[in-house]
Amino acid sequence: MNLRLFIFLLTAVEVVTIVACVTMLGFLSTLGLCFLSMIVGGVLLQRQGLATAERFVSRLEFGEPPMDEAWDGFCIMIAAFLFIIPGLATDMLALLLLVPPFRRILRQVLVGSGAVKGHYWFDGTVLKAPTPNVIDATYHEVPNDR
Repeated sequence: MNLRLFIFLLTAVEVVTIVACVTMLGFLSTLGLCFLSMIVGGVLLQRQGLATAERFVSRLEFGEPPMDEAWDGFCIMIAAFLFIIPGLATDMLALLLLVPPFRRILRQVLVGSGAVKGHYWFDGTVLKAPTPNVIDATYHEVPNDR
């Protein structure tokens, strides 16, 4: 799809959404809804981003492939981008991407449709720390008599 057409359609959807919301709720309520979605989205982005990063590192430490965490991180990154775009439709889509069950369903749909293809190779033994050699010894201090 042409980028100009996509930007035009996104702008049209945002304008229609805001006009519909203003006619149904009023200007101040619509403005409050925009600010509320920004605040809630920012808090959710911060918490879920940090939790996803911690789970990602934890899976790597145990030598497991962090595929679910990578998908969650990608969705959270897209949600952050959607929150930057002003408007209610993109904010609602971003909030949906921050809901973990929605992300799982979206991943299953994309994998099931064949839109996501490929394979990965992950060698967990590379990441596991080798067991340290334990040396048992006794010692005594030698005074320095210089």
